[in-house]
Amino acid sequence: MKPSSLIAIGLAASVLLFVQPNLKAATEGTTKFDGNWLVTLDAAAYKNPDGSTARPFTRRFLATVKNGVLHGQTGFRGRPNFYELNGKIEANGSANLRADLITGPKEYNFTPGSKAPPGTGTPYSYSVVARFDDRHGTGYSNDQRSRTFTFGKEG
Repeated sequence: MKPSSLIAIGLAASVLLFVQPNLKAATEGTTKFDGNWLVTLDAAAYKNPDGSTARPFTRRFLATVKNGVLHGQTGFRGRPNFYELNGKIEANGSANLRADLITGPKEYNFTPGSKAPPGTGTPYSYSVVARFDDRHGTGYSNDQRSRTFTFGKEG
């Protein structure tokens, strides 16, 4: 074998060894969105069908994105005032998330006649349409009550 052929084979082998860790990360699904995110949920006041008003509120909590999948929660699972947000962030930054919660204090909740349940301690869920870039994100709920979301990547 010619020395130039051996050099070419050696160069090809070193390139493969250099690229291999990056290929492993890509196949494991890591994304530019992976990391810790601060989520801020702002819920507007809502006029209930019975004439009462569900009060506005703001809720902040941490979420983690791993392999492009977001998961965040606050409160205690199975107890009133629990809130969980989950979903996949696509490579282009779009996301359809799902909020699952157990209602908290009654003055912040819907009343009968609307799509949401009355009272404290009732399970409820809705969808969130969101858009992310490397460091920020925004979103909104698509049910009757107006909710906006802001996301900020930590670190």
